[in-house]
Amino acid sequence: MSSIGSLGKDDRWLDKEFCQSLRYSISGIDQNTNHKLIYPTVDNVRNSSEGWDGGNCLPFSNNIWQKQSSYMSKILHKWKADNSGRTRSMPHIK
Repeated sequence: MSSIGSLGKDDRWLDKEFCQSLRYSISGIDQNTNHKLIYPTVDNVRNSSEGWDGGNCLPFSNNIWQKQSSYMSKILHKWKADNSGRTRSMPHIK
């Protein structure tokens, strides 16, 4: 996926296809698995080692957020990687 924007207005694709495929195990579907999406916040980007340029590969506009906040707010979590010392490094999203 090249953009969070391609997830859609509702959680059909995210939950029914993407998360469902992650729930699959050798013994079948584990319905008790809750998935979390980790994504950098504006503060993460601002305070990153790259500064604002670190957010260039993070396509998630406010317009997209307005369309998706009803379901994304439940599963979206802040980027943090203190144990590996990479909290200030922005992930590259594909």
